[in-house]
Amino acid sequence: MRIGTYEVPDVLGTIEELRVIWTVTVAAVETLRARLAAAQTQLDIETADEAGLARMEAMFGLDATGYTVDERRFRLRCWTEDIGLYSAAHVKDWIETFGGEGTSVVYTAGMPASCTVRIPLSSEKKTDDLRRKLTKMLPVGTTVDVSANYETFAGLAAQTWSDLNARTFGEVKRGE
Repeated sequence: MRIGTYEVPDVLGTIEELRVIWTVTVAAVETLRARLAAAQTQLDIETADEAGLARMEAMFGLDATGYTVDERRFRLRCWTEDIGLYSAAHVKDWIETFGGEGTSVVYTAGMPASCTVRIPLSSEKKTDDLRRKLTKMLPVGTTVDVSANYETFAGLAAQTWSDLNARTFGEVKRGE
């Protein structure tokens, strides 16, 4: 005999009291499974919905106003990554991963150390979050400079028209 998703011996399934208890228990277990699955999706930054992201942002004191869901997930990843003092190469890789394609990093060790990051203009909202995270993870006394990569076109004067004409406006704008 089957009660819900469970197989019950026929002898026990004929007892009315046991059938009622099992039916109620199966319903309670299925409800708990569904709630557990929903809670687990809310604990992961990549699968959380608006409510889950808002709960995590409140824990870190982040304001979600004006940010898309992807930007909110990026900000949360920045704050949940447990980055200690690592090598300059590791810091550079981490920044390029979170900054996205087109991010440039200059990390100079020594006294005083400095970290200069240029994020693509499309990721401009990430600058404050990245600056705060780098200030937290880099050694004390490290100068942190994070800004959007605005192309000033100052370097274009040295190039000929034929050099510039070979590239698209977007490539020139991004400094490629």
